[in-house]
Amino acid sequence: MVKVDIEYCGFCDFQSECEDIAKTLKMLNPNVEVKCHRGRKGAFEVKIDEKVIYSKLDSENLPNFQKITNTVVNAFNEVETRSTSSGFCALM
Repeated sequence: MVKVDIEYCGFCDFQSECEDIAKTLKMLNPNVEVKCHRGRKGAFEVKIDEKVIYSKLDSENLPNFQKITNTVVNAFNEVETRSTSSGFCALM
């Protein structure tokens, strides 16, 4: 299971965007676990399995939620590809 953690700024009112991203990701992949939580002022931080894939605090840019969703989908597709292709063993 892929774990996505999204920290959003409650002051900036990004909770609904976080919930929309979570809903979209769960529709696209039922094996994803998304946790949305209120955090630091100005934050919209997205992590997949503890790896930061988007940081509003670092980029100082307003989040493009469609781009973030696409980035997360691509990242968890890569994680799933690696986990399913690593265990092949052929007997002769």
